[in-house]
Amino acid sequence: MPSAPFHRILRPLLLGTFILGCFVTLFLMYFKPSTSWLSGPVESTVSTDREKSLFSTKSDKNVTTVLIWLWPFGQTYDLGVCSSLFNIEGCFITADRNFYNKSDGVVIHHRDICTDLPTCRLFSDHPSRSGYG
Repeated sequence: MPSAPFHRILRPLLLGTFILGCFVTLFLMYFKPSTSWLSGPVESTVSTDREKSLFSTKSDKNVTTVLIWLWPFGQTYDLGVCSSLFNIEGCFITADRNFYNKSDGVVIHHRDICTDLPTCRLFSDHPSRSGYG
């Protein structure tokens, strides 16, 4: 039988490939990369005075407020990038959690929320105007 030696080689090869694939999949699911490969962090330049002035004139303008609840990989970046990078007027990004009830949207980094389950319970008391509940 010429196929018997072929099966002796193929079966361990397929099994090894399957096990290696499982390890790679688990590694990619649970690996938290270091932030050194990301572009350099920028400290927040948004002051609370600017936030208060934007919220006080929110009724005059149509300002969309986005709250960043969990930063990607714990790395902070410049928050005043709506108009400069994305050419979006009327956008305001903040990381101040005191503006939770005033924000139009909340951004949560998905890799961090799986280990921070108490954060999930905070969102059970979300504003009624939100679209996620």
